[in-house]
Amino acid sequence: MRNVTLLFIFSLVMITGSGIAQTGADIVLPDTSRLQGIVSAPDELPQFPGGSQALMRFLSANLQYPTRAVERNINGKVMARFVVCEDGSLCNEQILNSLDPSCDREVLRVIRAMPKWQPGLKEGKPIKTYYNLPVQFHLQD
Repeated sequence: MRNVTLLFIFSLVMITGSGIAQTGADIVLPDTSRLQGIVSAPDELPQFPGGSQALMRFLSANLQYPTRAVERNINGKVMARFVVCEDGSLCNEQILNSLDPSCDREVLRVIRAMPKWQPGLKEGKPIKTYYNLPVQFHLQD
């Protein structure tokens, strides 16, 4: 019997710009109503409540390997991006690099279930900032 393991890799890579992310046959257009004033170089990066270890625990507890991906032996990385807003809420969740539509949907589902973050800061004031989250899906024998 196969042992299914999810490996999570996250980074604090900040990138600028907005665009269209493609997930399989679905095209996700960003919600531009909340994208005004995104800062690409904050003084302090946004942070998941409790820090990076708490983020890893949240992902481990909530992310499930999609059945379709297990059946098709799909392994690889999904690169997601979202905006952490001034109030800590998340918006404009999108997939930058798709693995499989089922994995992409699962990553977006978990991002949308996250609690509010501590926002990034610029000159001591909360700001909107992009956050990239790579998630590695890996099946082990």
